[in-house]
Amino acid sequence: PVTDVTLAAFCFNDVTTFIPTVSDPSWTWNWGFSDGSTANTPTVNKVFTTTGSKIMNLTITNPAGCEYKIQKNFIINPI
Repeated sequence: PVTDVTLAAFCFNDVTTFIPTVSDPSWTWNWGFSDGSTANTPTVNKVFTTTGSKIMNLTITNPAGCEYKIQKNFIINPI
């Protein structure tokens, strides 16, 4: 089961990478971010154009239909 998401980089206008602990290609991935953007790939690279508090939501569904949900709060810092 998915238990966590690793975040790399936390700065304004830098690429922030989101990597879940499971990346099985047979599962479906539904990412949502507090700026309204979404993604459906196992790993996401995202650039935030504003600083401050952000929220990431991830729902992963395995082939049997079981869902795993993760929410992370983080801060994007100024350069």
